Amino acid sequence: MAVDNDSQPSGKQLSDTLPDDVLLNKAATIERCIHRALAEYNKNPETFASDFTRQDAAHSEYSTRL
Repeated sequence: MAVDNDSQPSGKQLSDTLPDDVLLNKAATIERCIHRALAEYNKNPETFASDFTRQDAAHSEYSTRL
């Protein structure tokens, strides 16, 4: 989901309006998703492009957490 920082009041950035714990949790979630996607890819990089189950596992981890 894209975030439009231009819509924040009086030039404030999104990071100025969210509590630190929210930002830390979001960063941790993104990091977990990246690790999961990489783990699926690294099982066998040559077959990842044609293995829709692994692609789905990598994508599902990302889409359900964000």
